[in-house]
Amino acid sequence: MKKIKPIRPLKPIKPLDRMQNMQTLRPLGATKWIKAHWRYDYKRGAWDWVLGHWSK
Repeated sequence: MKKIKPIRPLKPIKPLDRMQNMQTLRPLGATKWIKAHWRYDYKRGAWDWVLGHWSK
């Protein structure tokens, strides 16, 4: 049986991108650099700017 997705209000328009931060030294186990990006916070109903980071 499929789980029913919650109904959420529409997101506001995403703001313009900010400047990218410099790529840092790669930590052990990390493989991919993720560029800085916007992430929507459903609890607050606002966009958050996430700095660039490494992904495993």
